[in-house]
Amino acid sequence: MIQVIDRVADIMEKLSSGETFSLEKLAEATALNHSTLCNILKSLIKVGWVQKSGWGSYCITDYFRELGNAPQWDPVLISYLNQTLREFSERIQESAVISTLRYSTVVIMSEAEYQHTLMVNNNRLYAKLSLYTSVSGEVLCAGLPHQTRQLLFKHRPLSELDLQGHQDSDGYERKLDGIRDAGQNLSVNEKLGIKSWALPIYDRTNTICAALGLSVPLVRLPQDKGENILLELYGIKDKISAWIAKKGYSSQDFMQLPFW
Repeated sequence: MIQVIDRVADIMEKLSSGETFSLEKLAEATALNHSTLCNILKSLIKVGWVQKSGWGSYCITDYFRELGNAPQWDPVLISYLNQTLREFSERIQESAVISTLRYSTVVIMSEAEYQHTLMVNNNRLYAKLSLYTSVSGEVLCAGLPHQTRQLLFKHRPLSELDLQGHQDSDGYERKLDGIRDAGQNLSVNEKLGIKSWALPIYDRTNTICAALGLSVPLVRLPQDKGENILLELYGIKDKISAWIAKKGYSSQDFMQLPFW
């Protein structure tokens, strides 16, 4: 295993120069035989670190280059999202987040935390938002066209856990279509003791570009079970979407996908 890691590290170090390598040239640079090198390259292509560039040539992907970098968005956009989300959080007295897709990972663009004696641990809840099982991740996936979803599934395959009881990806896609058509997603997690909502935020072309998410401990839910919270969520996502459209932002100002 250590030998494989050493070989992968050597290949990525050579490719990170930005130069395009033929198989022959890369084999010579890494002192690997063609068979071993081809097997490793197939795995690196599968995870999105390496791509073919022309006939028989290889180079590093933008996805790999971005792995260690913090997401960069328009500061005017982030300033508006932060201010609007803080005002919203103060009004409903709950914490909320705005997330989007960065390659095949759900990332937080803006977060507003409201202090309670009993709080959802945002660091634990939002640190690793699941692409396929969190309410926000599902909203973001639901907003992708079918062909784009298929590319995403190919880049990051659905596991049995991700399918959540569905027999295949078609069943999971039907769930996503339902979320898209409903314009909202909610989940009650009895184990964690929380109820979560996520609503889509739209760009100037009415394409989903981000998700507005909120989670509340079940013991703090009002008598209406959160219906007023949902109404407030709709109001703020409409406000943000209208501002985004007015400013002319598109989904690609938010999202970064590995095949764009």
